[in-house]
Amino acid sequence: YLDMQCHMLANHPAFFGLGGVHIWRSGYTDEERMRWMWRMFEHYCMQGRRDRVSSAPYEVTHIRNADFTEGLGGWTVDAAGAGAVRAAQHKGYGKLQGRYYRGNDTFALLKRSTAGPNTISQTITGLQVGRTYSVKLLSADYGELLAGSSVKGIHPMAVTIEGAELVEGAKYQYQEPYSTRGRLGGFTDQNPLWINMHWHVFRASGTTATLRISDWVSPNEPGGPAGQELAVNFVEVKPYLMD
Repeated sequence: YLDMQCHMLANHPAFFGLGGVHIWRSGYTDEERMRWMWRMFEHYCMQGRRDRVSSAPYEVTHIRNADFTEGLGGWTVDAAGAGAVRAAQHKGYGKLQGRYYRGNDTFALLKRSTAGPNTISQTITGLQVGRTYSVKLLSADYGELLAGSSVKGIHPMAVTIEGAELVEGAKYQYQEPYSTRGRLGGFTDQNPLWINMHWHVFRASGTTATLRISDWVSPNEPGGPAGQELAVNFVEVKPYLMD
């Protein structure tokens, strides 16, 4: 989308004689987008080119039903018991997550069991062999969301990509809690819902790979209390620009 914007600045007559371009706001962004912006500054502003920097499409279709707006459609479900995995929604949740202007309020719910892990999986399609991609998703404690009170912490769960090469390094694989800043029910800036962001970078070994999301930290270790429900959504797989 940034490339589409810069491409318009470079080509539309309304922007002839534009005095400068900058990214709003660099303090909000991540290191990959900063690298993209430098490429665009160089390409459009310094070299004066008018063709697109990237051939990547605006819409990415590597994952279907990434926000569970179609229930569990497109996902393979391996549940530990009846009702342990289901689709749900909570009005206002997307906005609470910080998804500007609007966001889907839907998610998948995984209820932890001692009988075994709950897993949802899907084939990642349309990959280019040798290209790097990022996988991102968000999780929240559903009980905390309903209670209006949350505790900062890591959600015991696992996100794995099979059939691809994981890129090693702290900035390429992590799970991090962050606080919401919106208002919903009892949640405010001072009383946030603590959400986890899960992030992995991988290099495609083939045209497909398998994404698995589980509420156990490993096949033999629950890692968290039985009965805990984790809300999972905003699953995104997209091309990743390496250093």
